Amino acid sequence: MNFKFKDFLIPISFAFLITLFCQYMFFNENSDVKAHEQLESGRSKVAPRVKEVHRPLDLEIDFLDTKPSIEEKNSLIETDFAKFLFSNYGASIVKAEFKHSVSGKEQLLKTINATAKEDRCLLVAFNEKTPFYYKLINQNATDEIALLSYMADFDGGKIIKNFKIYKHICQIDLEIIIEPAKTLSEDIRLRIFYPSPLPLDVNDIIQGIFNEANNVVKRAIPSLLERYWEIPSLFGLEDRYFVHAMVKDTNKFTQRGYFKSMGINSYFSILEGPAIKDKSLWNLSFYFGPKKSANLVAVDQRLEKVLDYGYLAVIAKPLLSILVFIYGFVHSYGLAIILLTILIKLLLLPFTLRGEQSMKKRVEFQKKLQYIQQKYKDDKHALAQARAELLKKHGMADMAGCWPLLLQFPIFFALNRVLTNSIELYHEPFLWIPNLSAKDPYYVLPILIGISMILHSLFTATDAKQRLSTFAIALLFSAFSAGLPAGLSLFIFVSAALSVVQTKLYSMVKKSA
Repeated sequence: MNFKFKDFLIPISFAFLITLFCQYMFFNENSDVKAHEQLESGRSKVAPRVKEVHRPLDLEIDFLDTKPSIEEKNSLIETDFAKFLFSNYGASIVKAEFKHSVSGKEQLLKTINATAKEDRCLLVAFNEKTPFYYKLINQNATDEIALLSYMADFDGGKIIKNFKIYKHICQIDLEIIIEPAKTLSEDIRLRIFYPSPLPLDVNDIIQGIFNEANNVVKRAIPSLLERYWEIPSLFGLEDRYFVHAMVKDTNKFTQRGYFKSMGINSYFSILEGPAIKDKSLWNLSFYFGPKKSANLVAVDQRLEKVLDYGYLAVIAKPLLSILVFIYGFVHSYGLAIILLTILIKLLLLPFTLRGEQSMKKRVEFQKKLQYIQQKYKDDKHALAQARAELLKKHGMADMAGCWPLLLQFPIFFALNRVLTNSIELYHEPFLWIPNLSAKDPYYVLPILIGISMILHSLFTATDAKQRLSTFAIALLFSAFSAGLPAGLSLFIFVSAALSVVQTKLYSMVKKSA
């Protein structure tokens, strides 16, 4: 075999650089976070008009020492999406489990699980002694909502917490009423605590989400722990699949919001209210639920921006909708991905056929050009004239051969975002694969991808040099796909296998003609 080392090195180096670029730009989970952190440096900020905002963050809770004779009473509230367990201790949520369908079977994904007083969700703390033991004074429900009311005494008055749990959307409203027995001598300042979702995977990253003017921003928590946000209208925490956030503050309770660390990958959002002495009432709304577009938009349009689709949202959202639609018929996301791949191949078929014709024309043009270059190598005038005639007769092949690949790139990256971040595919099995949103544990699909690409090169490569280069790229891409979600590897394999079948059929039709 006659080839030079550079013929092998150049395509390998090019493919490696493209792989590194794609890995950094599209598969780095922290790329958006890093971009936000870079933008933070040097950002100007309007000086606050409320002087009292500037003071240390109040992170701790000091509970009343005395325990009244009130027994704990739990109330289980079930909605279309979840089961919430409320307790009169803290008048708070102690457990939340969301319904998730895997291969048609319902599973419960736990996102809140309080094990201590401070762990409870929607706990209201005072700046001094905080009441913990509440009385359940009312519980009622309709087809649309469930209502819970709690009351507790504190030194100088009483506090009432009214919950409204919506059954058809992922929203919980909290009404807080402070009724002092008389005008208090010292100011009361309340804080509302609610936790980050419990990560379903140890590698999930908790991020803070908050509004900056009309934009929704999300950043990794460690860089946010020493900061606060003035009068936020959206504030909370998220992981890969769930969001816990305040989305509405009707009576302007929140003067500032900040975050508190509770251990490894566990954080709390804190909403701090104004100083009060008289009777006060506030209404706030919260989103506790999965990162599904329909659920998010049903509560607050801004929440859709927490979906991790980036600039490819215009492609990712339709892909997910089509995938879910197909799943409704086949009841398997593995089969749905295969059918989606076939559909995409059919849509790209006109571009693929034109691309193959263009590549064939380019190969023929190169052969004829090499022939006249060899024939007239000693006569520059004759060579130029022959080259001009060749161009006039056959023309230069266009770049249509690159179209199928270029069109598949955005689909490929958008589908990666969908498979990596969409809870619909969480723990969805297929054949030997236990979870399509994680990598293939046995590396079967990466091996099949390499074999498919090599087979395709056997049908399309015209010489040994081109074949060797294609082999090297196939091996490199096979290794690269080993770290991809199994669902995306399945898409690549089916696409490569269909390309082999398509090329073989095209060759058979051509021979028969």
